[in-house]
Amino acid sequence: MCRDIAPLCIAAVEKIPSKEFLREARKIAEDNLRGHGDAAIETIISNWNDFTYTSCLTKENDIGRELMTQLSARLQKYTCNINSEVIDHLISGSLQEFERRASQKRKSRAGDDLQQSVEVIMNHLGVNLDPIPQHLTGILEADHIIKDNRYMCIVSCKRTGRERVKQVSVELQELQRHRIRKIIWFFTDFDQSESRIQDLGVRGSIFYLPDSSHDYKSFSKNQKTSPYIFPISQIRSSLPKLLRGEI
Repeated sequence: MCRDIAPLCIAAVEKIPSKEFLREARKIAEDNLRGHGDAAIETIISNWNDFTYTSCLTKENDIGRELMTQLSARLQKYTCNINSEVIDHLISGSLQEFERRASQKRKSRAGDDLQQSVEVIMNHLGVNLDPIPQHLTGILEADHIIKDNRYMCIVSCKRTGRERVKQVSVELQELQRHRIRKIIWFFTDFDQSESRIQDLGVRGSIFYLPDSSHDYKSFSKNQKTSPYIFPISQIRSSLPKLLRGEI
């Protein structure tokens, strides 16, 4: 029975798209920036994420329905040995495993979505991103690096900030030793508290948020967090200042 079920489940997981919708989202974002210029920057990340999430989820649902049909047809030959209730449990368990593995691919894809959407924004701004190793030091990680003469800024792209908690322990002296001006953060979902923004901020981190978001409106008016919160619509003017150490 496992010889019937396992190949179908494996094949279904392999059908889940990983790059197809990412390429589409990139083209949509680039076209939007060409058509609307800097006015499109604020919604690039959120629109990209919404597009790939909805498109992939729709495709996963189609694959799941197809898998259920295939499992039901394949398991009918065992009706002499097992009853329909057991068959239903086998199908249900197989679909749950499919959803678990689909969810894992979804999370991985979301990270790629954010990293590439930030890359598209930087390309639009004419900013060169250096290919770099994942770890700069034992603690510091980077998705992109922007260099200006002898100094650099780390670009960190995460769905949520909790995925990279170790960076909070990096002191300014460590950044200065490696000639790092700032750690520039971009998020799909901003999940930072006032105290965490301060903890990261005093250690060289800044956060770009959509101007219209509730988090930007709230934290940019808070005296404790406002020095570290930047509107993404103004990134063309603020990013060079960060690179030069003027902010």
